[in-house]
Amino acid sequence: MLVCDDQSLRILNIDEINNISQMSIDPGRKISSIIGRNGQILVNGNMATRMQNDVEATGACPVATELCGLADRMISLATKYPKTREQFGQPSGAFQAVKHLLANAKTKLEFARPAVFRAGAAIETDLATSEVAASHAKLAAYDAAVLAGENAIQVFGAMGYTFEVDLHFFMKRVWALNGLWGDRNYHLARIDKAKFECSITLSLGKSF
Repeated sequence: MLVCDDQSLRILNIDEINNISQMSIDPGRKISSIIGRNGQILVNGNMATRMQNDVEATGACPVATELCGLADRMISLATKYPKTREQFGQPSGAFQAVKHLLANAKTKLEFARPAVFRAGAAIETDLATSEVAASHAKLAAYDAAVLAGENAIQVFGAMGYTFEVDLHFFMKRVWALNGLWGDRNYHLARIDKAKFECSITLSLGKSF
C-alpha cells in the first residue's frame, strides 16, 4: 500500500497497516482510517509533495464528476415531483417560486460542468494548471450539488427527509464527498492562492 504525506511517499506491507472502521454520514459508504507504521520511503522532499498534489488533483476530478451526477439526479427528482403534487387546486410546479428554485440549481450545475471537463482535460494532458483546475472543479461541483439538494428538499418538503424518497441519501453522499480528496475550504484556499500569485505576476509585469 502507498501512503502519501507532505514529506514522503512510502510503501507499506500488510502487517504495517492498522485499519480502523469509522462511521459515515452516508450509509452507502464504508470508510476506515488507515494508520501506517514505518514503511519503505520511495520519495521524499519536494518530489513527494508534488506527487501528493498530483494524486489529489487526479482524485478530486472524478469526485467532482460524481457530484455533478448527484446534482442532476436531485434536480430531476424535484422536477417530476411538483407535477403530481397539488396545492390550491393545481400542480405545485406551476408556481414561480418552485420554478425559480429548480432553475437556480440547474444554472449552478451547468456552470460547474465545464469546470469538470476542463479539469479532466488538464490532468490528461499534464498541464501546469491541473491542480487549480481540479480544485475549481471540486469546488464548483460541490456547491452545485449542495444547492441542488437544498432546493430539491425544499420542493419536496418534509417528504424529502423520509425513506420513501431517495433524495436524502443523495444529499448525504454529497456531504460525505466534501471531505474526499480535499474539502471545500482546502480547494478554496488553493484557488485563492493561485489568484493572488497571478495578481502579483501581473503587477510585476506592469511595473517594468
